[in-house]
Amino acid sequence: MSAIVVWIGSGVLLGLASAPHCLGMCGPLAVAVSAGAKGAGWRSPAAYQVGRTLSYAILGAVAGGLGARAADALDVPWARAGLSWAMALAFAFAAWGLWRSGRGRESFVQLRLQRFDGSPRRSALVATTFGALSALLPCGALWAALLVAATSGSAIHGAALLFGFVAASGVALFLASIYAQRLTASVRRHARVLAAVCIVAAVVLAARPVKAIFMAPKPTASCCAMGEHP
Repeated sequence: MSAIVVWIGSGVLLGLASAPHCLGMCGPLAVAVSAGAKGAGWRSPAAYQVGRTLSYAILGAVAGGLGARAADALDVPWARAGLSWAMALAFAFAAWGLWRSGRGRESFVQLRLQRFDGSPRRSALVATTFGALSALLPCGALWAALLVAATSGSAIHGAALLFGFVAASGVALFLASIYAQRLTASVRRHARVLAAVCIVAAVVLAARPVKAIFMAPKPTASCCAMGEHP
């Protein structure tokens, strides 16, 4: 149980780092799904997040299961290095998204979905469907999270990681449905600072396994290993 909690926590940290990127890429979709749903309150945004959580968790389970099989062919030091480097890549993707959002650039998805603002009310089922299909959007933060999930060692851990990721990043999308313009402006003011933090984390994670792999002492043969007995 403790391992699952650790992976959920790791996903939460990754989701928080990726929240501005998710807000820029998927925020317009979340807002568009909830647009015009007068009187629905939080139901439509919540339904969107339910669909998003289910699809992301399934992808995480698939990535974790496939990664567990691939890890059997790796030595332990290289497996650990792969995990560390995957997390470094994830933080690098998050930093890239943060830097773009800090410059005020609109994403491809945002430009395409602006036309749907003010559309008629959408049911909870439609909102859930849109949330589930959001996993199919091209998203560097999601791909980076799946790389980390692939090194988690099991489908359960991979699903736990993506659950934490979508829960943390989903808070920004949920709030975007109500306070889109205000929240986006606030995030952009601090985006470059967060990007710098992510870069530092990526460098640390990338450098950490180097010593263990390339500077580890070589094992020496013993008399027992040579088959010598007194």
